[in-house]
Amino acid sequence: MVAGHRQYGSNMDSPIPDLWQPELQALINGRAMMITGFEEIGAQRYYQSWHIRWE
Repeated sequence: MVAGHRQYGSNMDSPIPDLWQPELQALINGRAMMITGFEEIGAQRYYQSWHIRWE
């Protein structure tokens, strides 16, 4: 979880929800990967997949 700090050091919640049950689905040639998971917002699950590339 990403947390910020309010005035005088108290914690505040992240505006970005946590990604639950992240799973690596594929590692492609060492230059890309596919990750899946879900976020819970308002007691609803939103499933996602992320394709991440690097050089």
